[in-house]
Amino acid sequence: MIAGQGLLKLPPVWDLSVMPGALDVEIRSLERLLTEAGGTQVRVDLSALERFDSCGLAALLELQRCALRQSVGLHWQAMPDDLLEIARVYGVSSCFLAEGDDA
Repeated sequence: MIAGQGLLKLPPVWDLSVMPGALDVEIRSLERLLTEAGGTQVRVDLSALERFDSCGLAALLELQRCALRQSVGLHWQAMPDDLLEIARVYGVSSCFLAEGDDA
């Protein structure tokens, strides 16, 4: 879902039960956002996330790959600590940290 210029807001449920459909929707939204707004960075708001799992983590990595293919960086906002912990377990937490954050 696109919520304002340069902002991609993820839905409350981001797990295996909604994939790959939810990821497809967000990839299309990201592509539309990049076409309409341009720019070199998009904020991804995860504040609404209530349910997620490792499949959701993989979907976030795919969103990141899609953005990088277009030379756009993603800035992760309000990433739940539990989701960041899953990223740590899989060794990909550095993909979601802002400069100056600790892994």
